[in-house]
Amino acid sequence: MLERRRLDQEIAQVADRERRRLGHDLHDKLGQHLTGTALAAQVLKEKLAARCDPDTSDAEKLVRCLEEGIDFTRNLARGFFSPELKAEGLVVALQNLAETVSEQSGIKCVLSGDELIPIHDSTVANQLYRIAQEAVTNSVKHAVANHIDIRLAMDGSEFCLSIVDDGVGFPDRPRSEGLGLHLMRHAAALSGGTLRYSAKWPERDDSDMPSNAV
Repeated sequence: MLERRRLDQEIAQVADRERRRLGHDLHDKLGQHLTGTALAAQVLKEKLAARCDPDTSDAEKLVRCLEEGIDFTRNLARGFFSPELKAEGLVVALQNLAETVSEQSGIKCVLSGDELIPIHDSTVANQLYRIAQEAVTNSVKHAVANHIDIRLAMDGSEFCLSIVDDGVGFPDRPRSEGLGLHLMRHAAALSGGTLRYSAKWPERDDSDMPSNAV
């Protein structure tokens, strides 16, 4: 079992390095290329506008399409890596995740917890971030939620990461765990932890109890 866990951790580290590489390529190479192209298109649009050229509107459409492509590329890059994790900044990365989700989905997503929690193991930090990312994505896609709460706290000597929403919750009798839950369970195991989920959050009163917790 120890050898299996060691191999799983090595595979996870290799996968994290590859995700970071892809994320950097998307952000620093493709993103910069699109930004440069958008600037050139903007200059072209201004020249056409100065001549009252009827093709100005087409140039404006081109600029908008490129700007949308830049945003799409940046969002893809965020999905592959979070640069804050390199500086032992899991809390910062989770805060940025919450802000991004709120901005893109219109669902209020907040981070609560102790900002001074130290996590020096990059593998643990990356896996916790992946769990949060997957759980929040599931809440946005499936829970029909109005509020998502990412919580990071210490429970004695252990870290406790929880994602809670006020959505429709899990089915009473799920047929089987989906791929997302399998991935989160595996990530928790790689971090030396366990994954638990329920349709009710036991630490709140019924009057303020979210219906989906991971």
